[in-house]
Amino acid sequence: LEGAIAGQKCLLMQPMTYMNRSGLAVGEAAAFYKLEPQDLLVVVDDVALPVGRLRLRGEGSAGGHNGLADIERALGTPAYPRLRIGIDAPGR
Repeated sequence: LEGAIAGQKCLLMQPMTYMNRSGLAVGEAAAFYKLEPQDLLVVVDDVALPVGRLRLRGEGSAGGHNGLADIERALGTPAYPRLRIGIDAPGR
């Protein structure tokens, strides 16, 4: 889905790969659109955060999230922005 935010062109994509293989989709999209890792914002759900809690970081580790680890592998760097959205662990 293409659009604009504050006059800046943006693209929202939902990979059709398994979560653990998110790097394939993100890496290919970044290459196609000629984007640097810092131009991205990766949004993921996180069972380690309470439901509704948000954590925004400019870079960092995958923290046990296999999808983020695969994106890091595909981009060759952990230096890309990510937004984690808390969903609680199952059963809560």
